[in-house]
Amino acid sequence: MPDSVDIEKEVRKLLLDLGEGQLCDELMCAIQCEKERDQRISDTLEALLQEVDELILLADELEEDDECIG
Repeated sequence: MPDSVDIEKEVRKLLLDLGEGQLCDELMCAIQCEKERDQRISDTLEALLQEVDELILLADELEEDDECIG
């Protein structure tokens, strides 16, 4: 497994080999990929929070029912 110094050298070599247009394209692609990843994380978090809210409401309802019975 390469260490961080080896990886950094490889990245620098690749960047030097790319032309300005290619480098710009690569950066734009990387930025777009990160935006899509962030959106998926945000969507997942929102869905999880909604599920937690629903579970809290259900727990509250069960607690109220329990109080009425007991």
